[in-house]
This record gives sequence, C-alpha cells and structure tokens, in this order.
Amino acid sequence: MKAGLSFQLGYTYAISKDTRSFDPVFTTVTQSTTISQTSANFPFDNANRDLNYSWSDFDRRHSLLGTYVYELPFGKGKPFGGDTPSVLNYIISGWQLAGTLRLTSGRPFTVFSGLFTVGQTVGSTASCDGCTRNMGALHQANYDNTGNRNWWFTEVQQDMFSAPDPGEQGNLPRNFFVGPSYFETDISVLRKFRFGERFSFDLRVDAKNLTNTPNFAAPTALITSSLFGRINADVVNNARRIQLGGKFSF
Repeated sequence: MKAGLSFQLGYTYAISKDTRSFDPVFTTVTQSTTISQTSANFPFDNANRDLNYSWSDFDRRHSLLGTYVYELPFGKGKPFGGDTPSVLNYIISGWQLAGTLRLTSGRPFTVFSGLFTVGQTVGSTASCDGCTRNMGALHQANYDNTGNRNWWFTEVQQDMFSAPDPGEQGNLPRNFFVGPSYFETDISVLRKFRFGERFSFDLRVDAKNLTNTPNFAAPTALITSSLFGRINADVVNNARRIQLGGKFSF
C-alpha cells in the first residue's frame, strides 16, 4: 500500500483451440439437429473430426482484471481535514473506495449456412470470400429512428457470405469470428463507525456497472435468417445498479 492505495492488476494473453469445448455462456451443451452455436461442438462430418478443430468456445485473446482499495485522504492523520472540529472529523475520517475492473476480448462464434449439406446432425458452416477473423464491429442504432437496430456485420459484409454446395462444408471454420468485447467496472464507498469497543456500524454504497456500459451478445449467425448480423438489444450484463447497505455489529 502506498499513500492509502493498494491494488492488484492482472493481464492474460491466451490462445485455446480444440474440436469440442464448453463456454458457460451457452449453458448446457446438448446434441441437437437445430443450427445453433452449441451445434458447432458436434462433428460436422463423422468421417473427418478435424473439421471441428478451431478456436475454443472460451477463447478470449486478451483479459485484464483489476481490484483496488483507496483510503480517502480526509480526516485525522490524512492530508485534508485533519484540523476540523472533532465531530466533523469523525464523520469524514475512515472512508474507503474499493472497486473492480474487467476488460476482455469478445468470445468467438460460428456463422452457419442454414443448410444440412454434409449430414443431418449439424448444419454446415457458411462460406465467405475475403472474410477476415476481425471482420465485424458494433454499429449501435439511433433509437430515435423507429425500427433501428444494433448490427455487427454491415450490409456489404453480409453480402460476402454464401451457402456451400450439397455435400460440401463451408470454408469458414468453427468459431472463426470474434464477437463484442466486454467491459465492466464496479465501485463501493464504505465506512466503519465505531462506538466504543463493543459496537460498530458499517455503511456502504455499491454501484454495479458504474459506467452503465452495455455488453452485447453475439449477433445472429445464420445467413438464411432475416436477422443475420444483427445484435438488436441483446446484452450479457445488467444495467447500472446502486444499493445502500448497513450492518450493525455488537
């Protein structure tokens, strides 16, 4: 701790590939003939399991996590307010800020053709000429215009996708694209008031998702869908929440 501040900060750079994996975002993985992100974990072709070898469902290239605690510089023994009257000094002393920070890359997703061109168990992936893995970005809607939505692929990019021929698998591998990144920071303001040796009262204010940042889900990834490339208002975190709490100990 220095000048009342202590913190931990961790950064991870990671790459993970496999033929089948599980990301808790998808809840329970079950075999299905429907075309969904969970379907990509079942063999596209039972005679060629290597077709499924690609980035893992939980692969996140960059991850930054941090926590901190800061003793506010007010009151007795601090740079500010140390010479205030005793009652006021007691009120402003001992306050702390504590918080967390999370910033990660987006998770991968598979673009499907909407067709069963190889087998009847799992739909084939789509084909795309000129697609790069970092293609796609969040285009947030102007909701003053009725019918506007959030999109990941532009109309020009959507036209780059096509369905494979019968008996063929699309040229896009499983989990080729990367969805929206994730950012969230929480903060707490807290103070312990002591009344003699036996009694104390903890007062705190907690703000979850302090910046009220929406973290969007992956877009619709079925090229035969009229919603292909659209995220709409689908988010994976809660809006900002502020709560006041107290605890009396004796």
